[in-house]
Amino acid sequence: MKSTAPSNRVRLEKVVSETQPVAMLRQEPAELSERLPLDFQAGYDDLDRLVFAVLPVGDRQVVLVRHNNAPEPGTLICVAPDEAEVETILLESAQTLKLSYPDSFTWVHPNFERLVRQGVSVRK
Repeated sequence: MKSTAPSNRVRLEKVVSETQPVAMLRQEPAELSERLPLDFQAGYDDLDRLVFAVLPVGDRQVVLVRHNNAPEPGTLICVAPDEAEVETILLESAQTLKLSYPDSFTWVHPNFERLVRQGVSVRK
């Protein structure tokens, strides 16, 4: 099978080995880049072409992903599959991006949705 990925796009898994989508932000990558100097790169994965940026959050990182053909507007927040403090990362991501929490989220993974809707505060 011949690859259809253009040479200027990078496979997401080559930059970040594994990610798990945990939430969707209302904002598109361009809007997020206006708030913070983010370097969104052209890429692709098994689903689609995309743009992504790595966002440092405390001593961890999240990956912000926007698939080109996603049916809804917004940007995914993805974390490592073994991340234990997803709620904290979501709160800290919103703070880092200067977004209101939880109003800036349009979707949260069902395992964490209840805590986000309650506006759980960041643990110190």
